[in-house]
Amino acid sequence: AGNSASATRTVNVVDTTAPVITLNGAAAVNQEEGETYTDLGASAIDLVDGSVSVTVDANAVNVNVLGSYTVTYSATDNAGNTASEPRTVIVADATAPAAPTLTGATPTKDNTPELSGTAEASSTVTVYSGDTALGQATADAGGAYTVTVSTLADGSHSLTAKATDASGNTGAASAALAIEVDTAAPPVPTVTANSPSSTGTPVISGVAEASSAVTVYSGDTALGQATADTGGLYSFVSGTLSEGGHVITATATDAAGNTSGASGSLSLVVDQTAPEITLTGGEVTVAHA
Repeated sequence: AGNSASATRTVNVVDTTAPVITLNGAAAVNQEEGETYTDLGASAIDLVDGSVSVTVDANAVNVNVLGSYTVTYSATDNAGNTASEPRTVIVADATAPAAPTLTGATPTKDNTPELSGTAEASSTVTVYSGDTALGQATADAGGAYTVTVSTLADGSHSLTAKATDASGNTGAASAALAIEVDTAAPPVPTVTANSPSSTGTPVISGVAEASSAVTVYSGDTALGQATADTGGLYSFVSGTLSEGGHVITATATDAAGNTSGASGSLSLVVDQTAPEITLTGGEVTVAHA
């Protein structure tokens, strides 16, 4: 009979597949604290549209605050399908502090001396003798620190310091500080002078520890100081002493500040009065021959 029929169907081809984002570089990266963050970027491919643009919000990274941050990359095709891909950015401090400075008085009679210097602000400073830690201190906001070290034996020591920041990075050692510890008092000096003396400024001399400072006393009053030479000899000219008897002593103080006991006492008499002559008998007449 030749009858025919037809029907139509509408087929809508739609894109429901989101683009695929590929990160440039690793999915987790380290970022040095305080330095500018440069994003590595990403690319995206869509099955229908091919290459599509990628947006990123790099402002999520605060390089001044240690921590882990997420940077999100987004891509949207012409059909409105959106994909996103994260990257982890770890802001860390991997830079060691600079070598600190280290200073202290030498020679010293203090066997637990206080040392000082400058280091990275807020870092922990450790002082060493060789590989042995002697003490720690925290540098202030300006970098200054002071540390009292543990007991040092008498003698010479070579000390260094290292700074460790809050992230655990330890810097190089400071220049070595040569320090001499001397807790021993000098031997008691000797004291001599001519007595009686016809001058009120007599020379007082003796023997003391080489290069020590000798203080001469009359009773409890210090008359002045002299420095012993490399052989230990010293000589001192006093200020004017009054006529009469004086008890003279001396002590010696070394470069570290240790002071000896007092010397034995020297009895010094100052006598500036001429003898008085008394004539005996009457007037004498001598006949001229």
